[in-house]
Amino acid sequence: MSETQIQTQAFSDQAVTDLDTGGVLTFSDVDVSQAVTTDGGLAFAPLPYTVNAQNYGAVSTAATAPYDELQWSGFTSKVEAPSASINLTFTYQVNASNGAYIDGLQQSLQMDANTGPGVTLAAVETVTDDSGNLVWQGTITGAAGETDVVLPYTYSSLNISVSVTEAVSAPIVSGQPIPKIGFSAIEQGFDLTTSANPAPGGPGPGNSPGTIIGTAFTDTNIDGVQENGESGIAGVTVTLLSGTTTIGTTTTDANGNYSFTNVAAGGYTVVFGTPGVDVATTATTDSVTVPSGGTVTENA
Repeated sequence: MSETQIQTQAFSDQAVTDLDTGGVLTFSDVDVSQAVTTDGGLAFAPLPYTVNAQNYGAVSTAATAPYDELQWSGFTSKVEAPSASINLTFTYQVNASNGAYIDGLQQSLQMDANTGPGVTLAAVETVTDDSGNLVWQGTITGAAGETDVVLPYTYSSLNISVSVTEAVSAPIVSGQPIPKIGFSAIEQGFDLTTSANPAPGGPGPGNSPGTIIGTAFTDTNIDGVQENGESGIAGVTVTLLSGTTTIGTTTTDANGNYSFTNVAAGGYTVVFGTPGVDVATTATTDSVTVPSGGTVTENA
């Protein structure tokens, strides 16, 4: 019998002074929630957390870390055997002050257990500005180590949401180790600079988030228009770039459609397909301009 238990926990605000710039990072509205599902499997959930300056803190040591980080640790979250999962969501706002601006991100998961087939440990991190514009979105896996992102613009304030999934889907096989997955730390780091370079579609009058939509389809007559008989292509990877920075990645649905929402006004590159993986041997790249509060269509 499947059962899901949902819990939440809130934390006090935290602040740290950056040793390189003298800027101050303040982390506020810090919350974590978890949904634990068991259906024959076992799930060991960390809530309630023990929160203190050592396990949960923004720490900067100039000799070893050029960024300030927010860390949840001091727990063990683990799923064993199939039909069990844990979904954790970490949310907070980070504000830079005292003459500093955020211009880079780092993320990592500390994986402790990874045994057998059919195990999943992944985090989807979504970063938006105060107007709801998408700044960055990406997937972090426990095996990937640290993910570093250089932002194309600088920000005084960002909203962070990290959704972590632990799951086991493979059955237990006689004579083989029981499949399990677990982790004990999640960190988000921030680079600071004293040089402001605000996004052109960032917070301010007339700057509202926009949307990019489109369809990947079989263009039989190569005229760039989807017509009767030209079906959509499902499962195509679509990547949104600002310069060389990946803003987000998605895949087309069963009808070949995709979308990016809450995108700051400005110029972007949309890349369809992964060479050697999707329908084309080379990726299709197109430039788009997102109007403030508007929608632009880009098909492949």
